[in-house]
Amino acid sequence: MASTDESFPRGGFKISASEDQSVKKPQKQENLFGNVQPITKKSKGKKKRQKQQDEVEATSVPEFINKTDSLTAVSADTLSIKKIHEGMSVLACVTRLNTMTVAVELPGRCFGEILVQNISATYTKLITDAVKADGGKLPSLDNVLQVGTFLPVKVIQIENDNKLRIFLTCNPAEINEHFKHPDFTKHMLVWGAIKEKSDHGYLIDLGVKNCRAHLPFDAVDAAKEYSLGQVLYMIVTKSVSSKEATTLTLSATQAAFDKTTESMGTSIDKVIPGMQVEFLVQKQLKDGLQGQYFDECTGFINDLYLAKSFDSAKKYKEFTAIKARLLYVHPVSKLGYFTLKSLNEKIPEKEKKLPIGAWILSTVAGKAGSGLIVKLSGGQKGFITHKRLLKSVNMKDREGEDLATLIANKFPVGVARHCTILDYNHTERLYICTFERITDVMNVEQLKIAQTVKGTIKEINDHGLVIMVGKLQAFAPKDNLSNVMYSENIRKQFKVGQEVNAKIWNLNIEKKEIILTLKPDLLSSNIHLSSYEGLSLSEQYPGVVIHVKQTGVLLLFYGGVKGWLPVRNIPQLGNKDARNEFYRGQIIKARCEVVEGDRLTLTLNLPKKKKVPVGKIIVKPKICEITDEGIYVMIGDIKAFVPKEQLAVEGLGKLLLSTYKVNQTLDEELICVIDSNPPVLSVREYVVHKREQLKIPSLPQLAVNVVMRGIYKEKNTISIPMKLHPGEFRIDDNGLKALDRYESISAQVAKRQGKGKILWSVGLNKVFGFSFMETVNYLDQYLEDIARLRKRYLLTGNPLVDLEIGATVDCVVNQVDLQRGCSVSVLPMNCQGLVAKQHCPNKLKPGTTVKGKVLWVNYQLKYAGITLKPQIMQKINDKQGKAISNLPKENVIVRILHANRNVAVGVLREDFNSQLVYLPVKLHENDFTPKIDYYDTLIDKEEYCKVIKMKSGRLLGVTVPMLESFKKKLKMYNTKIITLRNNLKKDEIKDKKKQVKNNKEDKMEIKEEDEGIASSEDIKSETEMVTSENDSEAEEDEDNDDIEVEEDENDSEIDENDSEIDENEVDSEADEIDENDSETEQNQNDFEMEETEENENDSESDSEETKTLPAITPEIETKKKRKLVEEEPAEPSSKKKKKKKAIEPPKPTNPLKPNKSSEQPAVLSGMSSFFEEEAPITPKEESDDEDTSLQQKKKLTPAERLQKAKDEEARLRKIENDLADSSLLPQNAEQFDRALLGNPDDSELWTRYIAFHAQSTEFDKARAVARRAIERISFTAMQDRLNVWLAYLNLENMYGTKDSFQTLFEEATRCNDTLTIYLETIKMMAEMSKFVEMEEKIKKARGKFKQELQMWLEIGKVYYTCGKFSEARKLKDKALLTLIDKNHVKMQLLVQYAIMEFVHGESNQGEALFETILQADPKRVDIWCTYVDQLIKKDKIDVARNVLSRAVGQKLAYKKMRTLFKKYHAFETTHGDEETLAHVTNLLREYSDK
Repeated sequence: MASTDESFPRGGFKISASEDQSVKKPQKQENLFGNVQPITKKSKGKKKRQKQQDEVEATSVPEFINKTDSLTAVSADTLSIKKIHEGMSVLACVTRLNTMTVAVELPGRCFGEILVQNISATYTKLITDAVKADGGKLPSLDNVLQVGTFLPVKVIQIENDNKLRIFLTCNPAEINEHFKHPDFTKHMLVWGAIKEKSDHGYLIDLGVKNCRAHLPFDAVDAAKEYSLGQVLYMIVTKSVSSKEATTLTLSATQAAFDKTTESMGTSIDKVIPGMQVEFLVQKQLKDGLQGQYFDECTGFINDLYLAKSFDSAKKYKEFTAIKARLLYVHPVSKLGYFTLKSLNEKIPEKEKKLPIGAWILSTVAGKAGSGLIVKLSGGQKGFITHKRLLKSVNMKDREGEDLATLIANKFPVGVARHCTILDYNHTERLYICTFERITDVMNVEQLKIAQTVKGTIKEINDHGLVIMVGKLQAFAPKDNLSNVMYSENIRKQFKVGQEVNAKIWNLNIEKKEIILTLKPDLLSSNIHLSSYEGLSLSEQYPGVVIHVKQTGVLLLFYGGVKGWLPVRNIPQLGNKDARNEFYRGQIIKARCEVVEGDRLTLTLNLPKKKKVPVGKIIVKPKICEITDEGIYVMIGDIKAFVPKEQLAVEGLGKLLLSTYKVNQTLDEELICVIDSNPPVLSVREYVVHKREQLKIPSLPQLAVNVVMRGIYKEKNTISIPMKLHPGEFRIDDNGLKALDRYESISAQVAKRQGKGKILWSVGLNKVFGFSFMETVNYLDQYLEDIARLRKRYLLTGNPLVDLEIGATVDCVVNQVDLQRGCSVSVLPMNCQGLVAKQHCPNKLKPGTTVKGKVLWVNYQLKYAGITLKPQIMQKINDKQGKAISNLPKENVIVRILHANRNVAVGVLREDFNSQLVYLPVKLHENDFTPKIDYYDTLIDKEEYCKVIKMKSGRLLGVTVPMLESFKKKLKMYNTKIITLRNNLKKDEIKDKKKQVKNNKEDKMEIKEEDEGIASSEDIKSETEMVTSENDSEAEEDEDNDDIEVEEDENDSEIDENDSEIDENEVDSEADEIDENDSETEQNQNDFEMEETEENENDSESDSEETKTLPAITPEIETKKKRKLVEEEPAEPSSKKKKKKKAIEPPKPTNPLKPNKSSEQPAVLSGMSSFFEEEAPITPKEESDDEDTSLQQKKKLTPAERLQKAKDEEARLRKIENDLADSSLLPQNAEQFDRALLGNPDDSELWTRYIAFHAQSTEFDKARAVARRAIERISFTAMQDRLNVWLAYLNLENMYGTKDSFQTLFEEATRCNDTLTIYLETIKMMAEMSKFVEMEEKIKKARGKFKQELQMWLEIGKVYYTCGKFSEARKLKDKALLTLIDKNHVKMQLLVQYAIMEFVHGESNQGEALFETILQADPKRVDIWCTYVDQLIKKDKIDVARNVLSRAVGQKLAYKKMRTLFKKYHAFETTHGDEETLAHVTNLLREYSDK
């Protein structure tokens, strides 16, 4: 609301000195301004109205009129609150449509409201008819008025009690009050309402008697349709008048409205605001224009209402006629005030872009009336009132100067300041601003559905809470205040001024209505349904019950979305009535079953989970959502996630993510790598799996030292794509650097910890086999991803795509640094370029334009690597990607030009067409610290390199020093493996010699000795036992082994079928080992690099040949040899001496890579290639393995037989000690019987005995044991007998029939306490989820023990633990009505149910119960303390503090107050701070002083 400072000069007229201070009555020839105005004749029938007008004139003389003889106009002032009077007509603009009112804006930044009954008589009748009709729909305000519509209004009442309110009306009967039917003439502007719709047009209500008006359809703009009761401006096109009546034909076209201008001679009493007149400019004032209209009437136009935002009055010359529209006529002075702005002009698009609350730059443009005019950064006009500038002015300096001068000096024209946008003024077409920074919510447009906000409670009424959110007023309905059913206890938890957290439940931007929800479950949930579009049929959305019928439940979601939940889709309901199971305000998580436009059918049934199996290939899915973390695609009706890290390598995925759009088809193929919800897909893993033909493994195949590819998750966890296993494992910290989530890495099995737990290592030396082809392939993938990114950038118009590597460009030097190089701008795209110091020519100056060549384009940092040296530019071919005749087989010389952490770029000599070659810097995905320093020293230097392959016109190579480094490390690794193999072979030969010796000794007669030597039968049985144990261990080792174990051709094989082994053969093999040791060094030098061919396929096939070597795992513990190279065909068996083969360096790669030299790929044990099914193991193969294990039995030596006998004796001794130890639990029936002989009354032992038989599915034996226990346990051990009965009942409940259980139950009630059996049985049924049987037992228990408090409490606890909160509360209410009137019993019942609400139910309901109890009996100190304890357990510290504060504020006995203060003091000591603790101390001191 605009306000006026009385001390501020408002202008108007300059008062000249005069001795006569009496007011002279203005005459017709000479009015206050020397203008002639017609004198209207007073009507006798309006004496009363004239009297009221005279009183207004006597009490409200305008401030620019004084009792003087000579008055001169000096200012064109604007409307203010003091100038507004009842009965005054003003032009207004609609700013907001509320439910029952319309908010409008008046000139001078004043505001008013129109009640719905004051719009038009027709609209009022429609509302009345709708209210009278049962279920009638109220007419919408949107059909009658729209925001931004200008309309004439009349002031009918001004209230200024607590808040100034101006009530207005736009009813045509009030606006046209001064009109009679003959007054309407052709081309006249009139205001009317749509009364009725006829066949040829609309009947119009003007509110004037004997005046009929008609608006034809052809006199309305095209596609325009009006509603009944709608008010609008119209132009009279035809008038037929008589003494009795007048008939008007009207037009509502925009052209007629803009064209019509009121003619001279029109009476000033017969004008309405919005009318267009001819305005004759007479004088330019300091803040506007003064002129005449209707030939003799005086009017003003303020600067704020000139045609354009920053127009000046000097632009309009004197005695110039312009068209202006009337804002209002002052009722006393009859002065008219006008605007040059069009009423139907659309707001410029640039003026709409400024959001309310924005903090933008502005410049002071001048002053206007009671404020400053500022020009905003976008060219818009802004206004800041003096009131908002008071804080910026030092009030002590006001002596001798007025406020306007101080503000003008503080903020002179041209000063730039930031300002906050507060609002937009439609009538003046400017923004209301302030220089203060305001961070509160200023406008509804700043909010969005489901947004969490903080607010302060302003008012509490019967319908809910009125909450202030920033500067806006919102409402929280009573059904949205708590998770539980609304009651007065819920309402008492809130207080005026209390700060609360809430979520936006619904928004109406046009009406500026904000609906909030305070339900804790909704505040904590991030899942919300706010639109009928884009919802997921598999997601469960929380909704609030707004209506319950017998056939179903109506749910309301965010944004006003509604859904119907029929009873057929509520599986828990059964045959029950929905009205008894649900209540208004209840939260239900439901899933959308059917979506038909804005009609939702909901269900509580969970959807069948559809999974995407790990390893499945996905082709061209459709993008459904894009987030900062990645993109979501649809695979049928399954929503899957593609992280940005899996779109491309080395951070390129983030750039690719910005190029995709929703509903676009993803061109790349993907593979499922994580079977989660949602499934995780990968583009880069598909590329690797396809190139290497990897296979998805299973858990048994992951042996120690196996290397696998995985996805890094978070907190040192990795996800390995696996079959039938989640694949989530822990990573050893060693070698792990900071990685982004979902980044691809390789990992090696470091340790198997049992039960599917595996510890992985990601160190580079663990997973990288020093294969140059592995490094080149990673570089190739990186370059391919850059090519994909560049291709997508071509679609988006990124200027970097115009830069091609090797192309010549024009550059403007920006800055030169002799130590680091220089920066340039690449023309014509004006991209940034960086030039290393090795590529900067001498005497380079900023601002000069030079030629350069592009060496590299960094799309992530948005710059290009440039060389400016002519001698280097000449060595680079402008056209890169040209195929050269043959790939060089020998090492070639390359000049290194550029290097970054991923790739180095060099140029070959003219012999190879001056082509660029790309060299790897990063060796592997796990190379977290690439050695870029090596290439930095080689910039603009030459080095030998080996060109490996050509892909897509790009040459890929490796420097010779890097190859030598790989070769050296491979030799070291090879030496280690060969040494390990020879050591294993020597150990095996020793075992063979020992076995030969044992075979000879077996031929001798073995004599038994008396001291500790076992008999032959014992030795034989012990040998068989040990052999069987060894066989089982061998089988287990074979199951867990993941890599095929093959015998080397150089190894001698032991013939298991022979009873003796030839010693000569053993000696010959020993000599062979020595020869192998001597040849180790020579074999290490046989390493040769394979040469690549010309085309891509040949090079790739050559590179794959190096992968035919299976994985080498130096696993010393298993002592199993790994095959190092591919074996040649075997020699004939007759030859004892086998051909020796040179040992080639091993290939430590991913064990899932295939072996292309054999028929089946060499992958993990039991695995085939990535695209083939795994071959099953036949029974014959299994039998062969068993035969082999049986053949490996060995005879024991006498010493070993002696040791076995001793072990058997120790075993038997251990068994005897175990039998004598009563602390050990029995393991068989015999042990149970033996234990029960000494403890026949031990119910725990009997229960274990029953469970022992039940686990073996021997239910009859279990029943027999239960019967024996009941007979054997003494009658004095009542608790033990009860325990056995309950175990027996549980047995029958789980494995018996309904009849057998019922028979046993009846017997148990006869032999035990009936209530106890009932309660324990009810608990048993609840644990087994047999709710139907449970309800039957509860019904009988309630009939038998209705006066037992324990029954009501225990059954209530069962309901709470089962989540049946409504049943528990109904039971509580029933208990209060059933129990005999004993206050202490009912009080105990309520307290226990309140505690159960806190522990098992809803804490808000528990608080309500405690509040009810304490309201009835506030002297119960124990209940106060229990209440506080429960709040503390729920971490509601502030609520507990409030409760204690209320408790100590009572007037109770000294002992009770002492208890409460002790509790309060202990509470603040634990949960408070020094301030709160001091507050408690002060309260205690005040209480002691009383």
